[in-house]
Amino acid sequence: MIYILHGQDLSASYSHLQFLLKKYPSHNKVHFSREHSLEQLQNAILGPNFFNENELIICQNFISGKKAKVNQLEKIVADKIIILWEEEKLTAAQLKSSREISILEFKLPATLFQFLDSISPKSISPLIYIRKINDKTAVSWHLVYRILLLILAKEDLPRDSVEAITKKAVAPWQWQKIVSQAKSFQLTTLYQMYNSLLMIDLMKKQGKTEADDASLIELLLIKYLKPVQMLQ
Repeated sequence: MIYILHGQDLSASYSHLQFLLKKYPSHNKVHFSREHSLEQLQNAILGPNFFNENELIICQNFISGKKAKVNQLEKIVADKIIILWEEEKLTAAQLKSSREISILEFKLPATLFQFLDSISPKSISPLIYIRKINDKTAVSWHLVYRILLLILAKEDLPRDSVEAITKKAVAPWQWQKIVSQAKSFQLTTLYQMYNSLLMIDLMKKQGKTEADDASLIELLLIKYLKPVQMLQ
Protein backbone atom coordinates (compact mmCIF):
# COMPACT_ATOMS: atom_id res chain seq x y z
CA MET A 1 0.00 0.00 0.00
CA ILE A 2 1.31 3.45 -0.91
CA TYR A 3 0.17 6.66 0.76
CA ILE A 4 1.23 10.06 -0.60
CA LEU A 5 0.81 13.11 1.63
CA HIS A 6 1.74 16.37 -0.07
CA GLY A 7 0.95 20.07 -0.02
CA GLN A 8 2.04 23.28 1.67
CA ASP A 9 0.02 22.89 4.87
CA LEU A 10 2.78 21.06 6.72
CA SER A 11 0.96 21.15 10.05
CA ALA A 12 -2.06 19.31 8.62
CA SER A 13 -0.01 16.82 6.61
CA TYR A 14 2.18 16.03 9.63
CA SER A 15 -0.91 15.48 11.78
CA HIS A 16 -2.28 13.04 9.20
CA LEU A 17 1.08 11.29 9.08
CA GLN A 18 0.85 10.72 12.83
CA PHE A 19 -2.72 9.49 12.39
CA LEU A 20 -1.57 6.90 9.84
CA LEU A 21 1.30 5.74 12.05
CA LYS A 22 -1.15 5.12 14.90
CA LYS A 23 -3.24 2.93 12.58
CA TYR A 24 -0.39 0.44 12.47
CA PRO A 25 0.83 0.17 16.08
CA SER A 26 2.37 -3.27 15.64
CA HIS A 27 4.42 -2.33 12.55
CA ASN A 28 8.12 -1.61 12.75
CA LYS A 29 8.62 1.98 11.52
CA VAL A 30 11.53 2.62 9.14
CA HIS A 31 12.33 6.25 8.24
CA PHE A 32 14.08 7.49 5.10
CA SER A 33 14.96 11.15 4.48
CA ARG A 34 16.13 13.10 1.43
CA GLU A 35 19.70 12.08 2.31
CA HIS A 36 18.98 8.39 1.66
CA SER A 37 19.16 6.84 -1.81
CA LEU A 38 16.65 4.78 -3.77
CA GLU A 39 19.04 1.84 -3.50
CA GLN A 40 18.92 2.02 0.30
CA LEU A 41 15.14 2.08 0.16
CA GLN A 42 15.08 -0.90 -2.20
CA ASN A 43 17.32 -2.87 0.14
CA ALA A 44 14.98 -2.10 3.04
CA ILE A 45 11.91 -3.20 1.07
CA LEU A 46 13.33 -6.25 -0.68
CA GLY A 47 15.86 -7.37 1.91
CA PRO A 48 15.32 -10.36 4.22
CA ASN A 49 13.08 -9.91 7.22
CA PHE A 50 14.70 -12.20 9.79
CA PHE A 51 12.18 -11.47 12.54
CA ASN A 52 9.16 -11.66 10.23
CA GLU A 53 8.06 -8.18 11.34
CA ASN A 54 5.39 -6.10 9.69
CA GLU A 55 7.07 -2.97 8.36
CA LEU A 56 5.87 0.52 7.61
CA ILE A 57 8.30 2.71 5.66
CA ILE A 58 8.15 6.52 5.81
CA CYS A 59 9.95 8.43 3.03
CA GLN A 60 10.35 12.16 3.50
CA ASN A 61 10.66 14.31 0.35
CA PHE A 62 11.67 11.35 -1.83
CA ILE A 63 9.61 12.46 -4.83
CA SER A 64 10.20 16.22 -4.59
CA GLY A 65 13.87 15.48 -3.87
CA LYS A 66 13.99 13.46 -7.12
CA LYS A 67 15.15 10.33 -5.32
CA ALA A 68 12.38 8.17 -6.78
CA LYS A 69 9.27 8.21 -8.94
CA VAL A 70 5.94 6.71 -7.96
CA ASN A 71 6.11 4.04 -10.67
CA GLN A 72 9.55 2.95 -9.40
CA LEU A 73 8.16 2.46 -5.91
CA GLU A 74 5.14 0.57 -7.23
CA LYS A 75 7.46 -2.08 -8.65
CA ILE A 76 9.27 -2.76 -5.36
CA VAL A 77 6.60 -2.10 -2.76
CA ALA A 78 5.81 -5.82 -2.24
CA ASP A 79 3.63 -6.27 0.86
CA LYS A 80 5.09 -3.28 2.71
CA ILE A 81 3.22 -0.09 3.60
CA ILE A 82 4.95 3.06 2.33
CA ILE A 83 4.05 6.61 3.31
CA LEU A 84 5.56 9.29 1.07
CA TRP A 85 5.50 12.53 3.06
CA GLU A 86 6.27 15.48 0.79
CA GLU A 87 6.67 18.99 2.22
CA GLU A 88 5.43 20.71 -0.92
CA LYS A 89 2.73 20.35 -3.55
CA LEU A 90 3.50 17.70 -6.18
CA THR A 91 2.53 18.03 -9.83
CA ALA A 92 0.17 15.70 -11.68
CA ALA A 93 3.18 14.25 -13.51
CA GLN A 94 4.93 13.47 -10.22
CA LEU A 95 1.79 11.75 -8.93
CA LYS A 96 1.24 9.65 -12.05
CA SER A 97 0.51 6.05 -11.08
CA SER A 98 -0.45 2.81 -12.80
CA ARG A 99 -2.27 1.46 -9.75
CA GLU A 100 -4.61 2.67 -7.07
CA ILE A 101 -2.81 4.55 -4.34
CA SER A 102 -3.96 6.93 -1.60
CA ILE A 103 -3.10 10.57 -2.43
CA LEU A 104 -3.97 13.43 -0.08
CA GLU A 105 -3.12 17.08 -0.75
CA PHE A 106 -3.03 19.51 2.17
CA LYS A 107 -3.68 23.05 0.97
CA LEU A 108 -3.05 26.22 2.90
CA PRO A 109 -6.12 28.43 3.36
CA ALA A 110 -6.34 31.31 0.88
CA THR A 111 -6.36 33.85 3.70
CA LEU A 112 -2.92 32.68 4.86
CA PHE A 113 -1.49 33.36 1.38
CA GLN A 114 -3.23 36.74 1.34
CA PHE A 115 -1.72 37.54 4.74
CA LEU A 116 1.82 36.61 3.68
CA ASP A 117 1.57 38.42 0.34
CA SER A 118 0.21 41.58 1.96
CA ILE A 119 3.17 42.11 4.29
CA SER A 120 4.81 45.43 3.44
CA PRO A 121 5.85 48.60 5.32
CA LYS A 122 3.05 50.94 6.46
CA SER A 123 0.35 48.48 5.34
CA ILE A 124 -2.66 47.72 7.53
CA SER A 125 -3.61 44.71 5.38
CA PRO A 126 -1.56 42.07 7.28
CA LEU A 127 -3.41 42.93 10.48
CA ILE A 128 -6.73 42.57 8.68
CA TYR A 129 -5.88 39.23 7.08
CA ILE A 130 -4.36 37.59 10.16
CA ARG A 131 -7.63 38.13 12.03
CA LYS A 132 -9.49 36.32 9.24
CA ILE A 133 -7.37 33.16 9.53
CA ASN A 134 -9.38 30.60 11.50
CA ASP A 135 -6.60 28.12 12.28
CA LYS A 136 -3.55 30.14 13.32
CA THR A 137 -1.39 27.20 14.43
CA ALA A 138 0.86 27.36 11.34
CA VAL A 139 0.98 31.14 10.88
CA SER A 140 4.21 31.63 12.83
CA TRP A 141 6.12 28.98 10.84
CA HIS A 142 4.97 30.33 7.49
CA LEU A 143 5.77 33.90 8.49
CA VAL A 144 9.31 32.92 9.50
CA TYR A 145 9.77 31.14 6.17
CA ARG A 146 8.38 34.11 4.20
CA ILE A 147 10.66 36.60 5.97
CA LEU A 148 13.62 34.29 5.30
CA LEU A 149 12.75 34.25 1.58
CA LEU A 150 12.49 38.06 1.60
CA ILE A 151 15.92 38.32 3.22
CA LEU A 152 17.47 36.02 0.62
CA ALA A 153 15.80 37.97 -2.18
CA LYS A 154 17.02 41.27 -0.71
CA GLU A 155 20.53 39.78 -0.60
CA ASP A 156 20.21 39.22 -4.39
CA LEU A 157 20.63 35.46 -4.18
CA PRO A 158 19.55 33.49 -7.28
CA ARG A 159 16.60 31.12 -7.03
CA ASP A 160 18.70 27.94 -7.23
CA SER A 161 20.82 29.11 -4.27
CA VAL A 162 17.66 29.84 -2.29
CA GLU A 163 16.37 26.33 -2.99
CA ALA A 164 19.70 24.89 -1.80
CA ILE A 165 19.56 26.92 1.43
CA THR A 166 15.92 26.22 2.27
CA LYS A 167 15.88 22.68 0.82
CA LYS A 168 12.52 23.55 -0.73
CA ALA A 169 11.54 24.10 -4.35
CA VAL A 170 10.56 27.66 -5.28
CA ALA A 171 8.63 28.10 -8.52
CA PRO A 172 9.86 30.89 -10.84
CA TRP A 173 6.57 32.80 -10.54
CA GLN A 174 6.70 32.49 -6.76
CA TRP A 175 10.28 33.75 -6.60
CA GLN A 176 9.42 36.71 -8.80
CA LYS A 177 6.64 37.61 -6.37
CA ILE A 178 9.06 37.34 -3.43
CA VAL A 179 11.65 39.54 -5.18
CA SER A 180 8.99 42.18 -5.87
CA GLN A 181 7.74 42.07 -2.26
CA ALA A 182 11.28 42.39 -0.89
CA LYS A 183 11.87 45.67 -2.76
CA SER A 184 9.60 47.54 -0.35
CA PHE A 185 11.70 46.56 2.70
CA GLN A 186 15.00 47.67 4.19
CA LEU A 187 17.26 44.67 4.75
CA THR A 188 17.84 45.66 8.38
CA THR A 189 14.07 45.61 9.02
CA LEU A 190 13.77 42.09 7.59
CA TYR A 191 16.61 40.84 9.80
CA GLN A 192 15.00 42.47 12.85
CA MET A 193 11.65 40.82 12.06
CA TYR A 194 13.31 37.43 11.53
CA ASN A 195 15.24 37.62 14.82
CA SER A 196 12.13 38.77 16.69
CA LEU A 197 10.10 35.84 15.32
CA LEU A 198 12.80 33.43 16.49
CA MET A 199 12.75 35.11 19.89
CA ILE A 200 8.97 34.71 20.10
CA ASP A 201 9.33 31.00 19.34
CA LEU A 202 12.01 30.64 22.04
CA MET A 203 9.88 32.50 24.60
CA LYS A 204 6.92 30.21 23.86
CA LYS A 205 9.03 27.08 24.24
CA GLN A 206 10.55 28.31 27.50
CA GLY A 207 7.14 29.28 28.88
CA LYS A 208 8.14 32.94 29.30
CA THR A 209 4.90 34.24 27.77
CA GLU A 210 1.29 33.15 27.94
CA ALA A 211 0.22 35.32 25.00
CA ASP A 212 -0.99 33.44 21.94
CA ASP A 213 1.02 33.44 18.70
CA ALA A 214 -1.45 35.63 16.79
CA SER A 215 -1.31 38.41 19.40
CA LEU A 216 2.49 38.35 19.50
CA ILE A 217 2.67 38.42 15.70
CA GLU A 218 0.26 41.36 15.55
CA LEU A 219 2.49 43.31 17.96
CA LEU A 220 5.53 42.44 15.86
CA LEU A 221 3.82 43.63 12.67
CA ILE A 222 2.77 46.89 14.30
CA LYS A 223 6.33 47.47 15.54
CA TYR A 224 8.14 46.85 12.25
CA LEU A 225 5.57 47.65 9.56
CA LYS A 226 4.31 50.82 11.31
CA PRO A 227 0.89 50.81 9.59
CA VAL A 228 -0.45 54.28 8.79
CA GLN A 229 -3.69 53.48 10.60
CA MET A 230 -4.64 51.05 13.35
CA LEU A 231 -7.45 48.53 13.69
CA GLN A 232 -10.02 49.10 16.38
